[in-house]
Amino acid sequence: MRRVLTFLLLLLSVAAINSAAELDRFGGLKSKSFDLPNAGFFRTTFQDGQWWLVTPENHAFLSFGLNHFHSGLWTMELNREHWEQEFGGPVRSAAWNESFYEDAARIVSAMGANSMGYHNEEPILLERPPLKPHFRQFIPVRFSMHMRAGPADYVDIFDPAFRSICDKAAREQVAPYVDDPMIIGFAMADIPVMTERWAKAVSKGRPTPTWAVVLRNLPASSPGKQEYVRTLQGRHASIEHFNKRYGTDFVGWIDLMEAEDWRPLTDFDNETEIEDNNAFNARCIREYYATAEAAFRAVNPNHLFLGDKLNANLHPDDVDLTFDAVKDYVDVVLYQFYGRGEYREGMQNRIARVTNLPMINGDGGFGAFGDPRMPNPQSPQAKDQTQRAQWMYEYAENSFRHPNFVGWHICGVIDSWATESYGRQKAGLMNPLGVWHDEVFTALHQISEELYEFRE
Repeated sequence: MRRVLTFLLLLLSVAAINSAAELDRFGGLKSKSFDLPNAGFFRTTFQDGQWWLVTPENHAFLSFGLNHFHSGLWTMELNREHWEQEFGGPVRSAAWNESFYEDAARIVSAMGANSMGYHNEEPILLERPPLKPHFRQFIPVRFSMHMRAGPADYVDIFDPAFRSICDKAAREQVAPYVDDPMIIGFAMADIPVMTERWAKAVSKGRPTPTWAVVLRNLPASSPGKQEYVRTLQGRHASIEHFNKRYGTDFVGWIDLMEAEDWRPLTDFDNETEIEDNNAFNARCIREYYATAEAAFRAVNPNHLFLGDKLNANLHPDDVDLTFDAVKDYVDVVLYQFYGRGEYREGMQNRIARVTNLPMINGDGGFGAFGDPRMPNPQSPQAKDQTQRAQWMYEYAENSFRHPNFVGWHICGVIDSWATESYGRQKAGLMNPLGVWHDEVFTALHQISEELYEFRE
């Protein structure tokens, strides 16, 4: 049977009751209110040197949430039978679904989370009344890194047809929810690969494209190919200058325009090519965001637009390029980051300096040794669950003190034990059989209780 921390849950429930009077129904701090127009939906504000999220009732809000209520993690070969017994029926039966939803509600409440992160697209949760204020997805381009996107997924964003793609996605994925006050905002793809060094890092035997690599190989009739050639003309004094650095023999720029599939891979030893590609990638990101944001705003004037969940664990130059390219189109910068200490501080300062916007770490956490079924836990790697819990508290305390930092969404509800499908094991609040990591659970609830004190 599942081990339940009855005494701890009782204490946490009492604490939640005691703190509820200080918070509005969305989790906002009643003692800190703002006089903003268009009340009724989540917004942002910058006052007294700090960024804040603002609830529909005009109270200060910091998002502390949980990710990855993905039912597939409860239905693996190693734990399927266990959860069928716990949930009282076969996977996704009526009894199973009801128990999964109720268990998610208990976990969120006991942890003290005041929001649901970007990675909770489980239909069982989305089709029911929301557990907490949450984020929804708007995906006009399906090129998440985790999907192992190929060249066909990097659509020509300069083609007028891309506007129709974005408009259709906005009508289907955004418009039905435009009046929902429980939605904090909408986000797009999950850490898409949009720079050259990152493409190199994740290739692992299978080349990973970027827009530069895809669009430069299209026919001359393609708007993206035309934009690529114009960009390169602006970066090279002549076609001879270009040829010397690329080892090519084009007679003129028109030959480059007409060349299809001329360079399917990036030469990562060629710094000129990397710089050229990234300059064009930045141009592509801006075009992608300008078109996607316009489609979003056309159907939804109420909710925040967060763009993609960007990868902040990148080369500093790539971080600067990516965040600078998106900053003019988003209300909040959403990113994924795993790190602590000076690395965390430096990255938050870098993002704030480049964007001057509120920021949310939309997926981050720490791994821990100690479980033989998790021999290679995700980084940063704590020596045990006690140290991991300490790191989580320190991360929250130091991050929420940053004037631009308005949210942290924990990566993982349930551990991913070592299987053929997991090279590194991601850590959750409990193991796959529902045994809690007590120290982590307690630390997260302490964070929820002290969340707004971190800003004082």
